[in-house]
Amino acid sequence: MSNNNTDTAQRAEKESSSNKYSVPALDKALDMIELLARSREGASLTEISKKLDRPVATLYRVAQVLEQRGYIYSEGPKSAYRLSLKMYQVVTQHYPVQSIIDAASSEIRALAHEVMQSCHLAVLNKDDIMIVYQQDPPMAIHYSVAIGSSFPAITTSSGAVILAHSSVDVQLKFYDQLHTESEKRELKERLDNIVKNGYELLESPMVIGITNISAPIFDHSSSVVGAITVPYLPQKYTQGPSVELTLDKLKKMANQISVNLGKRVE
Repeated sequence: MSNNNTDTAQRAEKESSSNKYSVPALDKALDMIELLARSREGASLTEISKKLDRPVATLYRVAQVLEQRGYIYSEGPKSAYRLSLKMYQVVTQHYPVQSIIDAASSEIRALAHEVMQSCHLAVLNKDDIMIVYQQDPPMAIHYSVAIGSSFPAITTSSGAVILAHSSVDVQLKFYDQLHTESEKRELKERLDNIVKNGYELLESPMVIGITNISAPIFDHSSSVVGAITVPYLPQKYTQGPSVELTLDKLKKMANQISVNLGKRVE
């Protein structure tokens, strides 16, 4: 199915489930934001009109307001609109997320410098994980994941680590997305191993040469609230800590962040 058909179908589904309290202008604004979130290169108003199957005239004022409020931007009258980081800023101002960042940021900065690798904090957002904090190492050449990035949870070590320590109800939603019993068994084995070990150490399925090192963080109620991950990139001419030593330091740091969040030391 083409992107145009997909966007039209999604809009039709939303409209069919809407009720008498629907606000057309708000619907258009949200449709536009969601579309631009999926468009790496952005989209002009004409392209947005085609993909959403809405007249340009009905979208023009909406785009103006979104641009004035800083949620989208363009470089000229006929340039493509792109999503700004305003939405990310709004999300991270949400108290639970900001409290996690406050508890973790100084620890993450220290670890990134100590192990000479980038390090990031991810939280679960529906079926995805979102990177809400990231620290580069003091290296000219390194690998890192951009703040605000989202990925399907079960395709990442961060997501798997969070999921492994989540409730059964949360886990069942992800099992239901898998099509075969074999896939479900593989996921269960993976999550069981994470719980047993307390971390995941895995060659990245996305980036050749990267080893994911990931550990969970917990709040005062011992509920998992996120994951700290080092995407370990070996350096040929730099004598940095080994994968094993990095794992050890990451586990200690994740535990300290949990303590910062109020988790009792066992």
